[in-house]
Amino acid sequence: MVTNFVQDEGAVLSIQQASIYVDACFILAFLDEDDSRSDKVANLINAWAQKEIKMGISSHTFTEVVGVLMKNKVERALKIYKDNVKNIQSNVIECLSEEDRRDIVSVEAACNLYKIYEYIIEQRMKAGDKNTDVYAKELLKVGKRHTERRNGLTTYYINAVKTFEEFIYSMENYFGIKIEYVSSDKKIIEDTAQYIYLYQLDSYDAMHLAIARKKCDYLVTLDRDFIYNFSQADEKLNKIIVFIAS
Repeated sequence: MVTNFVQDEGAVLSIQQASIYVDACFILAFLDEDDSRSDKVANLINAWAQKEIKMGISSHTFTEVVGVLMKNKVERALKIYKDNVKNIQSNVIECLSEEDRRDIVSVEAACNLYKIYEYIIEQRMKAGDKNTDVYAKELLKVGKRHTERRNGLTTYYINAVKTFEEFIYSMENYFGIKIEYVSSDKKIIEDTAQYIYLYQLDSYDAMHLAIARKKCDYLVTLDRDFIYNFSQADEKLNKIIVFIAS
């Protein structure tokens, strides 16, 4: 269904009565107040609300967004706890800023992350590894091996999913944008494979493009690398609609 290629915000704002598939980076930018593109994305969405736009969301978008949210929330909460560990353990929660209190999600859950972190560092030290950098993937993997620690991780899983659900609720009830849940099928998987082979797109980008082309009128992304790689692969691909908001 996709038929043109534009890299101009004005063109995106002019879309009316259409279905727009949004990828993960678009949603993540909207959710992150510290992202320089957040306000611009919000302005686009606000404009769409007046133009009978339907927003396409796929299970692949959900998976990617929640995965990134989970990673960011876990690493952010651990950092806050580590930076304020003495005060927190002394029950001086007032030391945390309003933003930190929000981002830590739960002091108890963050304490659980910190204990997992300490365990990982302890095991590394025994092996002669002095590296103290621990990221979400390892924290979650190690934490889930132990029942007590595993239960403590639930807070962040729930919070990541809830954040996505709140985005959907906001689109439908605050902005008044109808959500279209679009699915993939065998043909889309085959198209995805072709985009990976022919244009060296990563699997996420290739899947988003394949779904958008078959199920929606437009694809909106903030990923400049995606646009560059796709458009440079073959000039004829400029006839495929990929709108970018940057």
